[in-house]
Amino acid sequence: MPHPETILDPLDLAPAAKNGDYLAAKRVLDVDGATIVAFTFAKGQVLTDHHAPHPITVQTISGDVAFRVEGRDYALPTGRVIHVPEGVIHSVYANADSTFLLTLHTGAADAAK
Repeated sequence: MPHPETILDPLDLAPAAKNGDYLAAKRVLDVDGATIVAFTFAKGQVLTDHHAPHPITVQTISGDVAFRVEGRDYALPTGRVIHVPEGVIHSVYANADSTFLLTLHTGAADAAK
């Protein structure tokens, strides 16, 4: 009988950083209620203002990123996590070569019903 759990090593699964303005992203898990995407940025790369259709959490797993939420700046060194509600404008800047995990909480709206 198959087991229901999934174990990942996101640093091994994360894509290699790309040069220039092209961001490296890879979906590493897609399950009921959540999608996890690994992003790898080279130092200085930016993900400009945008919003997500679901609540998100972002955790830096290597490096150091600056995370801006509606004009407020937050440091996200390795290990730090931030949560952002759906529809809130945010952006990311890599202070160093960095990898972070984005979790889209796709089941959050359904759970509230």
